[in-house]
This record gives sequence, structure tokens and C-alpha cells, in this order.
Amino acid sequence: MTKLYPDVTLENVDQLAEDAEFCTYYAGETLIEEGDELEHVYVVRRGKVDLLVEAEEHPLSIKGHQGMFLLGEVELVTGQLAAVTVVAVEPTTVYRLEKGYFDQVLRTNPGVCYSILTEACKKVFSRVESYRLPKWPIDQQVATVLNELVTTKRFPTKVTESNVVEIAIRQKELASRMGLRQSSVYRALKVLKAHGVVLNQKRGGLVLDGSALKSYS
Repeated sequence: MTKLYPDVTLENVDQLAEDAEFCTYYAGETLIEEGDELEHVYVVRRGKVDLLVEAEEHPLSIKGHQGMFLLGEVELVTGQLAAVTVVAVEPTTVYRLEKGYFDQVLRTNPGVCYSILTEACKKVFSRVESYRLPKWPIDQQVATVLNELVTTKRFPTKVTESNVVEIAIRQKELASRMGLRQSSVYRALKVLKAHGVVLNQKRGGLVLDGSALKSYS
């Protein structure tokens, strides 16, 4: 989420609006849900939103934004899942552009593309991690998040009588959800496997020892 790039003018925004869906979100309504796979980029024309990340008890507000800015452009460029939940604080009007049209804008406006890619490189691995995760070893962070996902069943989960857990979350999805590099999650899962928490990694997800996972997290 960033302010409009130098290459994007008010005139550009009005031109984009011709091919965009105009939406109004009222206070308390959600524009983007953390963990979603985004299919749109949002150009906020006016209003105010809060950015929220999950915490153990309550969502944690990390930043408020007001004025004109973009939402979701980094996720569309990088393919990451939404890193934050975005909620309107007051009546907020946006232009919602489909991914295909946004891709067309990037192809025909190299300056805009360069600005967005530069912003993505700066922010994609750091903008949420420092807010969300305590500073303990990454393997314990991963175990804690997996335990929470198994408990809440936010991903398809199967638990056997012997407490073997199969959860349909891939390494890439887990890394995106935690705001970590995929290589960091890969190493953490190797540590968890050595401790008997991860029993197997399949193409469609992970097989876990439920008891060991709970103790480790």
C-alpha cells in the first residue's frame, strides 16, 4: 500500500476510472482480508482506512492512511497473498481495477511499472514482519502459526485418531501469510521435521504430529 507514484497523476486516475468499478465502503467495512489472493488493485480516491494484522487476541492496527493511494499493487506484482486486512474508518471511495487491466497499465506505462516494482522490492519482505511476529526463532514462529491455523481450521484440515494432522497449506502460502522469505520457512520446516513436528511435506500441504506441534509452539 503506497501513495500514488510520481508517474501516476490525477489525470491518469480519472482515465483509469473509465475501465474501473467505482465502489464506496462505509466505516467498518472490509476492502481486503489478510490472506486473500487478490484479483484487483484499488485506487483510493478519498477516505481513510486502517491496516490490521492478526494478533493472538485482537487484530493489531499497524497504520492508518488517508488521502489518495494504491492498495494491492505489490501483491498483484509479486503474486503474494494479502499481507494485511484493510478496513474503512470513514466513508471511502475507490476505483477497483481488475488484474488483467492493471497488467495492461503496467505494460503500456513503463514508468509506473518501474515505480511499483521498486516499491515492491523495498517493502514486500519487511512491511508486516516487524509488526506481527515476536523476535523468537523462526521455527517456533512457524510452529505457532501452524498451530493457530490447525486450531481455527482456516485451511482445510484433517485430524486422525492418533492426532496426525494434515493441513492444506503450501510452503509458499505459509511464507506469504507470515511475511517471511520462502527460504526461511523452508529451513524452519526442516528444523521442525528434525524435532518430529513435521512428519511429511506433500505437494498439497503438510502432515504434522498434532501433539508435538502444540508442545513446540
